[in-house]
Amino acid sequence: MAKIPESTPVFAVPLFKDFGKSATDLLTKDFPSTQKFELNTSSENGLKFQTIVEQKKGKAGSDSVAPLVMFGSFQTKLDLTDYGVAFTGTLDTELLRWEVVLSKLVKPGIKSTFKGSTSTEVIKEVYGDVEYKGKYGNFVFDFNLKDDIPRLELASVVGQNGFSIGAKGSYILPDDPKKGGNLDAISVTGGYSSKSFDFTGSFNGKFDKHGFKPTLGSTLHYKHNADTTFATSASWDPSKALNEGVSVTVGGQYNFDSQTSVKGKASTSGAIGVAYKQKLNKNVTLQLATEVNAIKTQPHTLGLSISFTP
Repeated sequence: MAKIPESTPVFAVPLFKDFGKSATDLLTKDFPSTQKFELNTSSENGLKFQTIVEQKKGKAGSDSVAPLVMFGSFQTKLDLTDYGVAFTGTLDTELLRWEVVLSKLVKPGIKSTFKGSTSTEVIKEVYGDVEYKGKYGNFVFDFNLKDDIPRLELASVVGQNGFSIGAKGSYILPDDPKKGGNLDAISVTGGYSSKSFDFTGSFNGKFDKHGFKPTLGSTLHYKHNADTTFATSASWDPSKALNEGVSVTVGGQYNFDSQTSVKGKASTSGAIGVAYKQKLNKNVTLQLATEVNAIKTQPHTLGLSISFTP
């Protein structure tokens, strides 16, 4: 078999949840809005630990003012690669979370994930799925119990030569077995991915007591060169007036070098954000970000994140 030249990108069919991920990550990640310190450590037996201390806004009181609260979390991760098992446990000031990933099931390409979260009083969420990845497609079937609402979801994507199309359906199970459940939401997304850009277009529909509510969306991620990247996302809700139903966000990132980068974004809602990221040394990474709104009168945010990895 002839070898593929190194310059030729190998196309991988994305999971449905990963459609538009490159654009979404550029427009949302690395824009801290709180003050956070993160410590990452590991042991010789493969255990990884992450400790986070963060100051952020809590729930608003009767005066509609959200107080600043301290939040902390401790996470442990064990990855048994030889056995295809990964376990993650997280304890924070609000919930206990756990996740188990089994990646060696029956045949290559099949993976299963089980996770959940609980407070001191009730179980908040239980989730389980089965995922299959093939050369020309994939599917994910999952069960999710969140806020006492049991839901089944099925998503599948097929693709070849950079083109891909997928669909997803969500079904709410009935409380009473004698009664039927109801279709909750449907989505259809298509896209094209190449070495320099990634484009997606989507149709999403939500069912409620008022009927069916459709929305349209799209994302574009364009890599101009190794240092400059742009992204945009847009959505349209036909049930609203044009000036309210259309939302567009554009942004870009520039890498000064392998240690320092800056990114910015602006949206039709008036929000303008700027972020700066620098690796101070091999152990410490600093992130700064601020966001203001040029249209609405609301407080600006200023975020700071320091990550330390020995």
